Amino acid sequence: MKKKWLITIIGIGILSIVGLNIFLLVKSKFSHSNVTSVQTFEVKMQQMSDTLVASGTVTPREEERIFKDESMGSIKDIFVSEGQEVRKGTELFRYDEEEINNKMKLLEISRSRLSLELEQYREKLDNLEADFKHNLKDTLQIEESLRQAENNKNELERQVKYIMLSIQQNEMELTSLLKKRDNLVVKSVVSGVVKKITRNANKSTTDSQDPIIHIASNEPYKVKGTITEFDSVFVKAGQPVKVRAKVLSSEVWEGKIESIQLSPSQNVLNAGVEKNASVTSYPYEVALVDNRKGLQDGYHVSVEIQINVKDNVLTLPHDVTFAKDSKEFVFVVVNNRLQKREITIGLMNDEFKEVLTGVNEGDIIVRHPKVEWKDGMEVKVDAPTS
Repeated sequence: MKKKWLITIIGIGILSIVGLNIFLLVKSKFSHSNVTSVQTFEVKMQQMSDTLVASGTVTPREEERIFKDESMGSIKDIFVSEGQEVRKGTELFRYDEEEINNKMKLLEISRSRLSLELEQYREKLDNLEADFKHNLKDTLQIEESLRQAENNKNELERQVKYIMLSIQQNEMELTSLLKKRDNLVVKSVVSGVVKKITRNANKSTTDSQDPIIHIASNEPYKVKGTITEFDSVFVKAGQPVKVRAKVLSSEVWEGKIESIQLSPSQNVLNAGVEKNASVTSYPYEVALVDNRKGLQDGYHVSVEIQINVKDNVLTLPHDVTFAKDSKEFVFVVVNNRLQKREITIGLMNDEFKEVLTGVNEGDIIVRHPKVEWKDGMEVKVDAPTS
């Protein structure tokens, strides 16, 4: 009996030890499975800037619109075609020289007629002097002769001056026509592509005129737009920008502010008056600094202007912070446990926030935190992201 009891006691002990080991193993696995796995971000120093977003339109860097000079007469020949690529100095079209030649002939006839009239009036002046000397023989009429001779002389001298002025005007018009005749052929002043040719470019009812030829330069393009008076105080020439086309939202072109007009154009002022606008807009231009393909003339784009640029500041992505009781917090991972910290924020843009206090360079911050998490909670850390 004693032997049986001893065997029974030993069996119970072995079963207890095995059961305890199984319990501890299961507990360990269960406890490990409850540890939250988190994504993290390592705090780094980098450049930070605030972003101002404006709208604009892609335009050629250079354009030339050549209008018809009515004083040159009609156009005889056009030497280019739409879509043709031209260089600076390319002959574009030629005015008809026949009209200018006819005007010059008329001026030459007018000058000859004026010269004859001038000669006639000078002869009258000479004759007036001879008549005056003859009338002096009659002393009874000397006073009347002097008075009449003076009046006639003044009138003839006025006629001579008038004719001489007419001759000067004639010579000026003739000189102008000679210059025009030397410039009958119109040449381009920019290199580019002929976008449009209007052979019968007449003034419309709005008193505007279509150009005979419109030339636009090839890439690189530039961007033109307007910003409000509230944003204009932050924008200066030379500031870097990012340009995104609405039809190519995944593509980004680098550029910089080339100019900003600090007084509104007359068109903008007129538009503001007509619409009773309470905010004035100011024109700006952006020069693109990369020549990647994709943009087209006329594309509508958004322009992200970098303002308030700071170097070497602590930055965090938006998805690591959470708000509670009007304050902002992050969870820092220390020895695989969470440490809740309050932070203060400086600049912000679409990607990052500047952190003024609360974290240090190299800290590991939890991404996508939950408000219900507590200090000291154990977590499993994935590889930090940048």
